[in-house]
Amino acid sequence: MLAAINPFRKKKSSRFECHEDPTAITHQCDPQQATVHYNLGCTLHQDGRYLEAISCYKECIKWDHEHADAHYNLASALQELNISLEAEKYYKKTLTLNPKHGMAHYNLGYLYQDSNKWSMCIEHFEEAVKLMPNDVDTYISLGLVYKEQKIFHNALQIYQKATVVDCKSSMGWFNLANTQLDMKFYDDAIRGFETVLVLEPTHLDAWFNLGIAYHDRAAQLLIPKKSDMISKGLQASVPSTPFCASDRAPRADEPSSASKSAGMAASQLSQSTMASLVQDFKLALKCYEKASSHADSDTFMIESAVKAARQIKKVLIECCKQQSKPKLTDQVTVSQ
Repeated sequence: MLAAINPFRKKKSSRFECHEDPTAITHQCDPQQATVHYNLGCTLHQDGRYLEAISCYKECIKWDHEHADAHYNLASALQELNISLEAEKYYKKTLTLNPKHGMAHYNLGYLYQDSNKWSMCIEHFEEAVKLMPNDVDTYISLGLVYKEQKIFHNALQIYQKATVVDCKSSMGWFNLANTQLDMKFYDDAIRGFETVLVLEPTHLDAWFNLGIAYHDRAAQLLIPKKSDMISKGLQASVPSTPFCASDRAPRADEPSSASKSAGMAASQLSQSTMASLVQDFKLALKCYEKASSHADSDTFMIESAVKAARQIKKVLIECCKQQSKPKLTDQVTVSQ
């Protein structure tokens, strides 16, 4: 089946905190005062002048070795410049000074994620969630790591908590629905993507993934477990990778192997079930159409999905028509 659009991910930059001392006047005070250097560092940091901010934070630390926020902001500025080892050192120092510094745990989680140290990454994100239980971004970041590591049950639980913390977080609902789609909880995924679209009607990826959810919900009934041939044919119906230029497209009168497989499977289903499947494919096509209306949409991916859905829908409709026709034995009985 076609892979859903990747989940939203928070920008991988450190999160910065500025607790400025309002009594300090940055340039006119004695530069030896730790507070002055800290406040100036915060100003430079906010302006993106990280090297200058780093110098100010280090100067602050010279005058106050136990200034936890200066250590934290220094680590954050270093992380922005991808000086990861030194950033890690100062985050750890922050936690030595203040073990309950949630943001230090959060940014350490990102550092360890970048270096593929997954157990340490999860450990710090989990600690950040405990210390910042009302911060939805922290739940989402932890959920993404669980999902990357295929720990889907944990990802599902953490995204559910994210939507409780902030029921209007389209990012939280989108990632929850994506996880439900990966776990083949199609009804739940459909409801999740629909919630995203209530909150954000022009969400391109939600429209596309909602289409995939309808598409896959219907397709699963057309893949009997005992028939590898049908399964392979249907899985080929929507490519997970783009076609090569040399691939030969079927002629209009030449049904794809996926369509033939769908026909074989559909012949064993009731007419009401097939009608339900047709409706799902219609809804999938409607969602794909919505996704394609955006200028930045992936045209080839959407066109591939549309082509597959149309082929299988056409076969299902034909099967419905065949089932609705009276059988020959029934006609003989009537004539007698």
